[in-house]
Amino acid sequence: MSDNDFVHSYDRSTGERHHEEVYGGKTHKAKLSHEAVAGAAAFAAFRAYEKKREKEGKKDNHALAKELIAALAAAEAEKLFETKGLDFLDKRKAEKHARDAAEKLYTQHYEDK
Repeated sequence: MSDNDFVHSYDRSTGERHHEEVYGGKTHKAKLSHEAVAGAAAFAAFRAYEKKREKEGKKDNHALAKELIAALAAAEAEKLFETKGLDFLDKRKAEKHARDAAEKLYTQHYEDK
C-alpha cells in the first residue's frame, strides 16, 4: 500500500480496528504491518487529545493541535516499536503514516464540520 493510499483510506473506524489489533494483544507481532502500527498510534494520539480537550474544555488553535497530535502519534509509533520488538518493520514509514493519519483524524473530526 502506498503512503497516499494508506492516508486516503484511513478513518476513525480503521484507527479503532488497528488499535485493537496492536494493543489488544490478539495479533502475533509477526502479523503486524507498519500500517497497523501507524493506525494504532494515530488513534491512540487522537484519543489522548480528545480526553485532554474534554477535561480542559477549551478549543485549541487547529494548526497547533494538528502538530501536537502528529507528534504524539509519531512518539507512540516509536514506543510501539521499542516495546513490541517490531524491528522487522519500517519504523520511519510507520512514524510518517502515524503523523499523517493523526492529522487526518483531527481534520475529519474538528475541521470538516
